[in-house]
Amino acid sequence: MRDAESGAEHGMTFFQNGATKYDGEFFDGEENGSGKSFYSQGATEYDGEWKEEKWHGYGRLFDVDGSLLLEGYFENGEKID
Repeated sequence: MRDAESGAEHGMTFFQNGATKYDGEFFDGEENGSGKSFYSQGATEYDGEWKEEKWHGYGRLFDVDGSLLLEGYFENGEKID
């Protein structure tokens, strides 16, 4: 589904085992906008903003057991502050 205002599309990517790898917005075929990435067993890895398939903007990073590891702003896949 395409967002009429931003032009972003919502979609998903998957691991080879069929588990969801990413669920969120795409722009120009890349993970861009708001989305979640997942570990291969299904737990949320990162929930937040993306730019060019990297964590970029506000987000939360989780451990495989669901524990919050980092929360705040990311740039090009790295936590900043």
